[in-house]
Amino acid sequence: MKGGKTPLVAIEELRDMGVARISIPVGPLFASVKGLMNYLDAIKGDKLAEGRFDLVIDFDEFKKLVGFPEYRELERKYLPKFVE
Repeated sequence: MKGGKTPLVAIEELRDMGVARISIPVGPLFASVKGLMNYLDAIKGDKLAEGRFDLVIDFDEFKKLVGFPEYRELERKYLPKFVE
């Protein structure tokens, strides 16, 4: 990671050295924080995210990612009918 103690080596170079697996446990977290910072900076001026859909995931895509359709199916299967 940038700023860490481990030297940065390109993935292709690691492959050439015979490395089959790497671990970057904080990489996704760092990317998420950077994404949050970019989004908040973008909307800071006008307080609206309108027009900055390039910085966010689509709502339908998000629902699929977190398994929303599966949750709804479980609700249909197990909740009493009057709860829906």
